[in-house]
Amino acid sequence: TSILEYESQISELTTKLSELETSIKEKEIELEEKRQMLENRLVAMYMKKETTFLDVVLSGNLMNFISNQDMVKQIADYDTKLINEVEELKKALQEEKAEVETVKKEKEEKLQNYKD
Repeated sequence: TSILEYESQISELTTKLSELETSIKEKEIELEEKRQMLENRLVAMYMKKETTFLDVVLSGNLMNFISNQDMVKQIADYDTKLINEVEELKKALQEEKAEVETVKKEKEEKLQNYKD
């Protein structure tokens, strides 16, 4: 392998590392934003008193209850989606960090071979 080939391979690995590190930083920011959204939702749910079925029956406002149930379902679906997105982001981050380590090792080997 020629010197130019080694330099080209090392340059490509350096570029790949840079791209991976940028992607990791972006995903970490997105993950933190989504975690904050989930935390805010949990606090809001804790602070808000839930209306029970008995409260609705006694108040005679069944239409309000049905409307609220639909809204609760939509919120629960959104929360589930958000939790899934957080899990996917965490998995993608782990994979990219592992790839960074692999690329770093490959780059070190190329540099060592280049020096020899």
